[in-house]
Amino acid sequence: MLRSTSRRLAAAAPEGVPLARDLVRAGLGRVFGPPPFDTRRDPGDPGLFGPGSASWRVVAEPAAIAGGVRALLVQLLHPLAMAGVADHSQFRDDPLGRLQRTSGYVTTTTFGSTREALAVAGVVRRTHAQVGGVAPDGRPYAADDPHLLAWVSIALTSSFLATDRAYAPRPVDEAAADAFVAEQSRAAALLDPRLDLDALEADADARTALRRGELS
Repeated sequence: MLRSTSRRLAAAAPEGVPLARDLVRAGLGRVFGPPPFDTRRDPGDPGLFGPGSASWRVVAEPAAIAGGVRALLVQLLHPLAMAGVADHSQFRDDPLGRLQRTSGYVTTTTFGSTREALAVAGVVRRTHAQVGGVAPDGRPYAADDPHLLAWVSIALTSSFLATDRAYAPRPVDEAAADAFVAEQSRAAALLDPRLDLDALEADADARTALRRGELS
């Protein structure tokens, strides 16, 4: 229902994107509170993906909640990710808070405007820059290590697809699943410290290329 309604709203009028965001915000807000994006900001900007995307379809499903839980558990199978969480997170004392923060990031990068996606990525990157240490096995770790970020992103993307296929009334097909992976790789790239977010924010053409998956 949420998916089909959001697509109809997006196609019906120029106000479609913000109206679709209102609908998503209302639905997701029942679980974790209102998502941290402004449904009326940049109304002509569909965000990184837009209402017709595979990401809107997958993340709007209630099954995505289970996907978020699965992703957190899979991410912790990496010993360096586990070390970072153990040393710098309140995951043990507040697992729902950790899930809520992850949900806030995912919903903003998925349903928010492009500028909001860049802003929330900047917040996460500043946090990551302060997270580092030495794991129990003696290996150093850093939350902004591109290889570790790739593991976290793959765990999140694969978990959303796994729970969509297991629990969604109409699971995505192979083509939509491939599109979802491609779209989520763009969101993941925003957390890579090698990408200049300030330059991206200042360059409208680069933001358009990002939305199209053409940013080199």
